[in-house]
Amino acid sequence: FLPEAGLATKHGDNLSFLLFIIVGGLACLIVGVGYYVDKRNQARDGKDQMGRGPTAGAVLAALGLPTPGEPLAVEKTGNEIFVINQPRLGTCGFDLFVPVAEVDAIKAQLEVHAPECGKAAFEKARVLATIPRFGVDFDESNLAPEAGIEARAISYAKGCYIGQEIIARIRTYGKVNRILRGLRLDQPVAVGTELMLGDKEVGQLTSVTTEPNSALAIVHRDAAEVGTELKAGIANATVASLPFEAIAL
Repeated sequence: FLPEAGLATKHGDNLSFLLFIIVGGLACLIVGVGYYVDKRNQARDGKDQMGRGPTAGAVLAALGLPTPGEPLAVEKTGNEIFVINQPRLGTCGFDLFVPVAEVDAIKAQLEVHAPECGKAAFEKARVLATIPRFGVDFDESNLAPEAGIEARAISYAKGCYIGQEIIARIRTYGKVNRILRGLRLDQPVAVGTELMLGDKEVGQLTSVTTEPNSALAIVHRDAAEVGTELKAGIANATVASLPFEAIAL
């Protein structure tokens, strides 16, 4: 599976790909698709802007930009701006792929209609929505079902991909040994804190946020049931959600 998004778009007889790669994910992408890419094709420079929240569609409409209706649907404007329906935080949202020369102008227009979201606010929304980040909460050593991303990372209708036999066995037997969970904490703790079920280590905190004190971790299945009480250093931790369900506050 890819670290973030890969979308195919067709223009006439030409097939193009839009790739959104988070920092740290490029090496995995090169390893995964390097043997299948025609080296004669050229990449064009661009930057990504995001619009998130229930009014994201109205903001894009005010800028005269399209608002694709279905998740992962993509539309292209006449000046080479690609708009993708991408609900990254479990709510309405869009990615804008913008030519580098247009970035400052588009960003200024967006800020007229919506405040810029800081990194801390974005991370809090991500953690509370139980959405893992590649390179933080999971990496290439994890199976997609462990990270709770199989719905968007695996197509069971396709065959002949790397790891197919393992994924097929997991689907048949219905379980993995570890799985992503959201956790409610009774006080702040640091990333990397071990999770303990009695005297057994069952995982480590990979993302944390405060107000409310919450975290993400890939935990052993013995500790994965909602409501399980764990220890995270000096804090009490409660398994609070299944993947992609908001933590109940």
